Amino acid sequence: MKINSKLIIYPLVVISLLFASGRSLALFPINPDLLKPKMPIIKIDPWTLRCSKIEESVQKKIANFDESKVKHIEIYTRLSDRLSERITKWKEMGYDVSDLEANKKTLNEKISKYKTDYATFIQKLKDTQQYDCGHSEGEFVSALNKAKTELKVVRQDASEIREYYQTEIRPNILELKKQNLEENE
Repeated sequence: MKINSKLIIYPLVVISLLFASGRSLALFPINPDLLKPKMPIIKIDPWTLRCSKIEESVQKKIANFDESKVKHIEIYTRLSDRLSERITKWKEMGYDVSDLEANKKTLNEKISKYKTDYATFIQKLKDTQQYDCGHSEGEFVSALNKAKTELKVVRQDASEIREYYQTEIRPNILELKKQNLEENE
């Protein structure tokens, strides 16, 4: 009999507790203000986020291009300086370096064109910072596109310098080496 009374008493206690808890909620109504979150929900305009990321990207690109400008100009200047040193050395040895001197002059012109085009590109990229992204009615985008077209010009100048060295200067240097072999024989 004891087993049967336990089986009956436990479910009754559980049911009465559940029933009492439901009544207690009905007796004490919950204030709806307590259910609201304490912190206000902040809504951010997606254009603001997008514009801030674009402006941050432009600033990073300006910094990267400033660093790479120094590197590229150093490389091209060192190339021109080494060529000048070799021309004077070969001239003292009695080689005909007139073609190389003309090539060096053209190379220096290409390097100076690269420098000015690069400065123009950086300036156009910095000009985008004066426009307010999202509120400039397309002026920001047009300034950015102008900078991109100028970047294409800069890259074209760099490829012209490399190509000029490979197609004009290097074959002339190889001809000088052949002159050396012919004189020795």
